[in-house]
Amino acid sequence: MDISFLNLVEPTLVGVNSVNKLNCPLAGSRFGPRVVKHYELDLITWGEGYVITEGKKIPANKGTLFFRKPGMVVEGITPYYCYFIVLEMFNNDVNRNISLSHIPDVIVFENISYIEELFFKLYNEFISPSAISQFITKTYLMEILHYVFTQWESKYRFNSSSRSLRANYQKIISVKEHIENNIQLQFTLNELADMVSLSRYHFCRIFNEIVGETPISYINKCKINYAKRQLIETDKSVKEIMLDSGFENESYFFRLFKKYTGISPSDYSKKYKYL
Repeated sequence: MDISFLNLVEPTLVGVNSVNKLNCPLAGSRFGPRVVKHYELDLITWGEGYVITEGKKIPANKGTLFFRKPGMVVEGITPYYCYFIVLEMFNNDVNRNISLSHIPDVIVFENISYIEELFFKLYNEFISPSAISQFITKTYLMEILHYVFTQWESKYRFNSSSRSLRANYQKIISVKEHIENNIQLQFTLNELADMVSLSRYHFCRIFNEIVGETPISYINKCKINYAKRQLIETDKSVKEIMLDSGFENESYFFRLFKKYTGISPSDYSKKYKYL
Protein backbone atom coordinates (compact mmCIF):
# COMPACT_ATOMS: atom_id res chain seq x y z
CA MET A 1 0.00 0.00 0.00
CA ASP A 2 1.44 3.37 -1.07
CA ILE A 3 0.96 6.03 1.60
CA SER A 4 3.54 8.47 0.22
CA PHE A 5 0.72 11.00 -0.25
CA LEU A 6 1.03 11.70 3.50
CA ASN A 7 4.18 13.70 2.70
CA LEU A 8 1.91 16.28 1.03
CA VAL A 9 -0.41 16.71 4.04
CA GLU A 10 -0.14 20.18 5.61
CA PRO A 11 -3.01 20.39 8.12
CA THR A 12 -4.54 23.71 9.09
CA LEU A 13 -7.03 23.86 11.93
CA VAL A 14 -10.42 25.40 11.11
CA GLY A 15 -12.11 24.68 14.43
CA VAL A 16 -12.58 22.30 17.37
CA ASN A 17 -15.68 21.54 19.38
CA SER A 18 -16.78 19.17 22.11
CA VAL A 19 -20.07 17.46 22.93
CA ASN A 20 -20.24 16.16 26.50
CA LYS A 21 -22.75 15.33 29.22
CA LEU A 22 -23.26 19.04 29.93
CA ASN A 23 -24.24 20.07 26.41
CA CYS A 24 -25.43 16.88 24.74
CA PRO A 25 -29.06 17.20 23.50
CA LEU A 26 -31.70 14.75 24.74
CA ALA A 27 -31.51 11.17 23.51
CA GLY A 28 -32.96 10.79 20.04
CA SER A 29 -32.30 14.41 19.07
CA ARG A 30 -31.10 14.91 15.50
CA PHE A 31 -28.51 17.48 14.54
CA GLY A 32 -29.97 17.67 11.04
CA PRO A 33 -28.36 16.59 7.77
CA ARG A 34 -25.55 18.73 6.40
CA VAL A 35 -22.95 18.70 3.64
CA VAL A 36 -19.35 18.51 4.86
CA LYS A 37 -17.30 21.49 3.64
CA HIS A 38 -13.85 20.64 5.03
CA TYR A 39 -12.16 17.50 6.30
CA GLU A 40 -13.45 16.43 9.72
CA LEU A 41 -12.37 14.07 12.48
CA ASP A 42 -15.12 13.13 14.94
CA LEU A 43 -13.89 11.00 17.88
CA ILE A 44 -16.69 9.42 19.93
CA THR A 45 -15.70 9.28 23.62
CA TRP A 46 -19.02 7.77 24.77
CA GLY A 47 -22.13 6.94 22.85
CA GLU A 48 -25.40 5.13 22.33
CA GLY A 49 -26.49 7.14 19.30
CA TYR A 50 -25.81 7.05 15.59
CA VAL A 51 -24.14 9.01 12.83
CA ILE A 52 -25.71 8.74 9.39
CA THR A 53 -22.91 8.93 6.82
CA GLU A 54 -23.82 8.92 3.13
CA GLY A 55 -27.09 7.17 3.97
CA LYS A 56 -25.50 4.53 6.25
CA LYS A 57 -26.61 4.50 9.91
CA ILE A 58 -23.44 3.82 11.91
CA PRO A 59 -23.43 3.34 15.72
CA ALA A 60 -21.66 6.18 17.53
CA ASN A 61 -19.88 4.06 20.14
CA LYS A 62 -16.85 4.89 22.26
CA GLY A 63 -13.66 4.56 20.22
CA THR A 64 -15.30 5.20 16.84
CA LEU A 65 -13.62 7.86 14.71
CA PHE A 66 -15.48 9.30 11.74
CA PHE A 67 -13.15 10.60 9.02
CA ARG A 68 -15.22 12.85 6.77
CA LYS A 69 -14.29 14.26 3.41
CA PRO A 70 -15.69 17.36 1.68
CA GLY A 71 -19.03 16.72 -0.02
CA MET A 72 -20.23 13.98 2.31
CA VAL A 73 -23.78 14.21 3.69
CA VAL A 74 -23.93 13.39 7.42
CA GLU A 75 -26.33 13.64 10.34
CA GLY A 76 -25.88 12.86 14.05
CA ILE A 77 -28.48 11.28 16.32
CA THR A 78 -27.87 11.57 20.08
CA PRO A 79 -26.83 10.53 22.64
CA TYR A 80 -23.08 10.57 22.19
CA TYR A 81 -20.13 12.59 23.44
CA CYS A 82 -17.29 13.51 21.12
CA TYR A 83 -14.41 15.77 20.15
CA PHE A 84 -14.93 17.25 16.73
CA ILE A 85 -12.11 18.69 14.58
CA VAL A 86 -12.55 20.63 11.34
CA LEU A 87 -9.41 21.06 9.24
CA GLU A 88 -7.88 21.64 5.85
CA MET A 89 -5.58 18.78 4.87
CA PHE A 90 -3.67 20.58 2.12
CA ASN A 91 -2.56 24.20 1.77
CA ASN A 92 -1.41 23.90 -1.83
CA ASP A 93 -4.17 24.26 -4.46
CA VAL A 94 -2.61 21.47 -6.52
CA ASN A 95 -2.55 19.09 -3.56
CA ARG A 96 -6.20 19.86 -2.76
CA ASN A 97 -7.10 17.63 -5.70
CA ILE A 98 -5.55 14.58 -4.01
CA SER A 99 -8.24 12.01 -3.30
CA LEU A 100 -8.43 10.44 0.16
CA SER A 101 -11.46 8.35 -0.75
CA HIS A 102 -9.52 5.11 -0.17
CA ILE A 103 -9.19 5.96 3.53
CA PRO A 104 -12.22 4.47 5.34
CA ASP A 105 -14.94 6.77 6.65
CA VAL A 106 -14.92 4.95 10.01
CA ILE A 107 -11.96 3.72 12.05
CA VAL A 108 -12.52 1.98 15.39
CA PHE A 109 -9.95 2.30 18.18
CA GLU A 110 -9.95 -0.39 20.83
CA ASN A 111 -8.05 1.87 23.23
CA ILE A 112 -8.65 5.61 22.82
CA SER A 113 -6.67 6.94 25.79
CA TYR A 114 -3.76 8.22 23.68
CA ILE A 115 -5.74 9.81 20.87
CA GLU A 116 -8.40 11.18 23.25
CA GLU A 117 -5.64 12.98 25.15
CA LEU A 118 -4.40 14.52 21.88
CA PHE A 119 -7.94 15.67 20.99
CA PHE A 120 -8.34 17.17 24.47
CA LYS A 121 -5.01 19.04 24.23
CA LEU A 122 -5.94 20.41 20.82
CA TYR A 123 -9.38 21.49 22.09
CA ASN A 124 -7.85 23.10 25.17
CA GLU A 125 -5.32 25.01 23.06
CA PHE A 126 -8.10 26.17 20.74
CA ILE A 127 -10.32 27.56 23.51
CA SER A 128 -7.39 29.00 25.53
CA PRO A 129 -4.87 30.07 22.89
CA SER A 130 -1.29 30.88 23.77
CA ALA A 131 1.33 32.97 21.99
CA ILE A 132 2.43 29.93 19.96
CA SER A 133 -0.99 28.36 19.37
CA GLN A 134 -0.50 28.08 15.63
CA PHE A 135 2.60 25.95 16.13
CA ILE A 136 1.08 23.88 18.95
CA THR A 137 -2.18 23.14 17.13
CA LYS A 138 -0.32 22.08 13.99
CA THR A 139 1.86 19.79 16.12
CA TYR A 140 -1.19 18.15 17.71
CA LEU A 141 -2.92 17.85 14.34
CA MET A 142 0.10 16.08 12.87
CA GLU A 143 0.26 13.72 15.86
CA ILE A 144 -3.45 12.93 15.56
CA LEU A 145 -3.25 12.34 11.81
CA HIS A 146 -0.13 10.23 12.18
CA TYR A 147 -1.82 8.06 14.80
CA VAL A 148 -5.02 7.74 12.74
CA PHE A 149 -3.15 6.80 9.58
CA THR A 150 -0.90 4.29 11.33
CA GLN A 151 -3.97 2.65 12.87
CA TRP A 152 -5.60 2.54 9.44
CA GLU A 153 -2.44 1.11 7.88
CA SER A 154 -2.23 -1.49 10.65
CA LYS A 155 -5.85 -2.55 10.04
CA TYR A 156 -5.17 -2.74 6.31
CA ARG A 157 -2.20 -5.01 6.88
CA PHE A 158 -4.32 -7.08 9.26
CA ASN A 159 -7.06 -7.59 6.67
CA SER A 160 -4.43 -8.54 4.08
CA SER A 161 -2.44 -10.79 6.39
CA SER A 162 -2.25 -14.52 6.85
CA ARG A 163 -4.44 -16.44 9.30
CA SER A 164 -1.48 -16.65 11.72
CA LEU A 165 -1.05 -12.88 11.78
CA ARG A 166 -4.76 -12.28 12.25
CA ALA A 167 -4.79 -14.74 15.15
CA ASN A 168 -2.05 -12.75 16.91
CA TYR A 169 -3.23 -9.26 15.94
CA GLN A 170 -4.86 -8.42 19.28
CA LYS A 171 -1.81 -9.67 21.15
CA ILE A 172 0.51 -7.38 19.22
CA ILE A 173 -1.82 -4.40 19.57
CA SER A 174 -1.92 -4.94 23.34
CA VAL A 175 1.89 -4.87 23.45
CA LYS A 176 1.94 -1.76 21.26
CA GLU A 177 -0.45 0.02 23.64
CA HIS A 178 1.56 -1.18 26.64
CA ILE A 179 4.64 0.48 25.14
CA GLU A 180 2.75 3.72 24.38
CA ASN A 181 1.29 3.93 27.91
CA ASN A 182 4.50 3.10 29.79
CA ILE A 183 7.17 5.20 28.11
CA GLN A 184 9.19 5.43 31.34
CA LEU A 185 9.82 1.68 31.45
CA GLN A 186 12.80 -0.15 29.98
CA PHE A 187 11.50 -2.93 27.77
CA THR A 188 13.19 -6.15 26.76
CA LEU A 189 12.12 -8.30 23.83
CA ASN A 190 11.87 -11.38 26.04
CA GLU A 191 9.52 -9.61 28.48
CA LEU A 192 7.28 -8.28 25.70
CA ALA A 193 7.17 -11.69 24.00
CA ASP A 194 6.30 -13.36 27.32
CA MET A 195 3.38 -10.93 27.76
CA VAL A 196 1.63 -12.53 24.80
CA SER A 197 3.01 -16.07 25.14
CA LEU A 198 5.09 -15.97 21.95
CA SER A 199 8.70 -16.89 21.38
CA ARG A 200 11.01 -13.93 20.94
CA TYR A 201 11.56 -14.80 17.26
CA HIS A 202 7.85 -15.08 16.40
CA PHE A 203 6.99 -12.00 18.46
CA CYS A 204 9.53 -9.83 16.59
CA ARG A 205 8.48 -11.17 13.19
CA ILE A 206 4.74 -10.73 13.81
CA PHE A 207 5.17 -7.31 15.46
CA ASN A 208 7.13 -6.10 12.44
CA GLU A 209 4.48 -7.33 10.01
CA ILE A 210 1.54 -5.85 11.94
CA VAL A 211 3.04 -2.55 13.12
CA GLY A 212 5.36 -2.00 10.17
CA GLU A 213 8.60 -1.76 12.14
CA THR A 214 10.62 -3.76 14.64
CA PRO A 215 9.72 -3.64 18.37
CA ILE A 216 13.00 -1.88 19.19
CA SER A 217 12.45 0.72 16.49
CA TYR A 218 8.90 1.37 17.72
CA ILE A 219 9.99 1.62 21.36
CA ASN A 220 12.75 4.09 20.48
CA LYS A 221 10.42 6.18 18.32
CA CYS A 222 7.79 6.39 21.09
CA LYS A 223 10.38 7.36 23.68
CA ILE A 224 11.97 10.03 21.49
CA ASN A 225 8.57 11.45 20.53
CA TYR A 226 7.72 11.67 24.23
CA ALA A 227 11.04 13.40 24.93
CA LYS A 228 10.39 15.87 22.10
CA ARG A 229 7.02 16.83 23.58
CA GLN A 230 8.53 17.25 27.03
CA LEU A 231 11.31 19.48 25.67
CA ILE A 232 8.70 21.76 24.10
CA GLU A 233 5.92 21.65 26.70
CA THR A 234 7.80 21.62 30.02
CA ASP A 235 10.68 23.34 31.79
CA LYS A 236 12.28 20.07 32.88
CA SER A 237 15.99 19.62 32.39
CA VAL A 238 17.26 17.38 29.61
CA LYS A 239 18.40 14.85 32.20
CA GLU A 240 14.96 14.75 33.85
CA ILE A 241 13.32 14.23 30.47
CA MET A 242 15.84 11.52 29.62
CA LEU A 243 14.94 9.61 32.79
CA ASP A 244 11.19 10.21 32.30
CA SER A 245 11.56 8.72 28.82
CA GLY A 246 13.03 5.52 30.22
CA PHE A 247 16.71 6.08 29.39
CA GLU A 248 19.53 5.57 31.86
CA ASN A 249 22.53 5.94 29.54
CA GLU A 250 22.99 9.62 28.68
CA SER A 251 25.25 9.09 25.67
CA TYR A 252 22.83 6.54 24.18
CA PHE A 253 19.89 8.94 24.67
CA PHE A 254 21.76 11.81 22.99
CA ARG A 255 22.87 9.57 20.11
CA LEU A 256 19.37 8.21 19.56
CA PHE A 257 17.74 11.64 19.82
CA LYS A 258 20.10 13.04 17.21
CA LYS A 259 19.44 10.05 14.96
CA TYR A 260 15.70 10.79 14.96
CA THR A 261 15.81 14.61 14.89
CA GLY A 262 19.20 15.53 13.47
CA ILE A 263 20.02 17.76 16.46
CA SER A 264 20.72 17.45 20.18
CA PRO A 265 17.94 17.67 22.81
CA SER A 266 19.17 21.10 23.93
CA ASP A 267 19.23 22.43 20.39
CA TYR A 268 15.78 20.96 19.76
CA SER A 269 14.39 22.79 22.79
CA LYS A 270 15.99 26.08 21.75
CA LYS A 271 14.72 25.73 18.19
CA TYR A 272 11.08 24.81 18.85
CA LYS A 273 10.08 25.73 22.40
CA TYR A 274 9.27 29.39 21.86
CA LEU A 275 8.22 29.44 18.21
